[in-house]
Amino acid sequence: MAPGPRCAAAQRRSGAPEQSGVDLMKRLERRWHEISGAAGVAALAAIESAVVLAIVAMTGIGH
Repeated sequence: MAPGPRCAAAQRRSGAPEQSGVDLMKRLERRWHEISGAAGVAALAAIESAVVLAIVAMTGIGH
């Protein structure tokens, strides 16, 4: 049976700093995409709220 991929802890113990550095970069990139995606959703929600408020203010709906 072929050996499977080793976990990051095993790579650190085996002295493979270049591989753990690559793993760290992949994890950071994944987190960055998650955070920037969430920020994008929040920004779109804020823009949508501003547009709705402007429409309500211009049309006088609710008065």
